[in-house]
Amino acid sequence: MSAGAVRAIILNHPCMVQDDCLIALRDVSVRFGKVHALTGVDFQVQAGELVAILGPNGAGKSTLLHLLALSLRPSSGVVTWRGRDVWSCARRPRMRAAATVGLVPQRSVFNATLPVTAFDVLAMGLLARGHRWPWLTRSDRNAIETAAEGMGIEHLLKRPYRELSGGEQQKVQLARVLVQEPELLLLDEPTTGLDLTWQRRLTELIGQIHSRHGLPIVMTTHHPHHIPATCTRVLLLDRGKIVYAGPSDSLELRKRAEILFGAESSEGDSAGVSESFYGGAWGARC
Repeated sequence: MSAGAVRAIILNHPCMVQDDCLIALRDVSVRFGKVHALTGVDFQVQAGELVAILGPNGAGKSTLLHLLALSLRPSSGVVTWRGRDVWSCARRPRMRAAATVGLVPQRSVFNATLPVTAFDVLAMGLLARGHRWPWLTRSDRNAIETAAEGMGIEHLLKRPYRELSGGEQQKVQLARVLVQEPELLLLDEPTTGLDLTWQRRLTELIGQIHSRHGLPIVMTTHHPHHIPATCTRVLLLDRGKIVYAGPSDSLELRKRAEILFGAESSEGDSAGVSESFYGGAWGARC
């Protein structure tokens, strides 16, 4: 075998990915019984990018997000974290990798009856870093206060979490994962259940977090107008398959989105939010 052939084999090996590739899915499928949730997905997340996964309800968006969180084993295909096949290695390295992923689920993971404050919720972000909460050091408290200040929620820290509005709870959840200091931030339908004002505020806030921290973010949504203006790439999912992957200002994406979403994708937009589907100027900034 020639040296060139050997080099080609090495470079194409699943463990040999680009230096800035954080996580990669290669021909990944997920089945739940007879239901094919995802089929033949090829996708990777690069350092510093914000990817929006767009699709109607039931398209497989949340399933894809849980694959990226390393909490769901694929039925077939390969998932690599920094070049390493996480599902063929030992459990401990996979758990270490999963601990560096911050996930804000679509619904709060905290029982509404629990007597916890917003401060307590932020402190839970330290658990992923191996800290023994509630025995917090001064450094731990500084990290919590810094995250709260950055999100503008320092005035909420002593309030019971269950008494906060939906938008305030989402801001607390975002601060929690920032306390965790993740290498990858995953947001599952972050604007679901919020009123229009909070939808806009949160969309803008996600864009600000991306710009400020340079943190790679993958978010799901079924509303094209909830994509932040700093988005670098869009994936369009339909019935478990990626039907588009590329820039948000493409004519192909607009056509496919209009087919999938109908009138919803032709609604007006607001400042600071993607206008790419509506022929606006935002695409030139992305």
